[in-house]
Amino acid sequence: MTKEPDYSKMLRLAGEAAKSAAGTLELGDRKVMQDLARDVKIEADQKLHRLIKRELEENSPFPVLSEEDREHDGTVSPEPRWILDPLDGSLNFSRDIPLCCISIGLWKEMNPLLGVVFD
Repeated sequence: MTKEPDYSKMLRLAGEAAKSAAGTLELGDRKVMQDLARDVKIEADQKLHRLIKRELEENSPFPVLSEEDREHDGTVSPEPRWILDPLDGSLNFSRDIPLCCISIGLWKEMNPLLGVVFD
């Protein structure tokens, strides 16, 4: 019988990863790397992606699917996996509008197990 993961530990991990990554944001992170129709990719997206993904992968048994990876094949995983939007509201952040957040969720198949939004 497979042991159920400690979801309270995973929730703390996600919260700490988001808070720690948010503390690294700087004004220089607003540099636009790619300008899309209704979105921008800025340095902060990649910076937060790297920090949070590393923290989650090093401290949990679950893989990370991030908006910044572009590697998703569209399949639904029968095993839990992290879903990460490292800077939800990049356009706002790039324009110094304080409406943005870090979103981290742990999902299994199409079911959310836990989530953290750091505003």
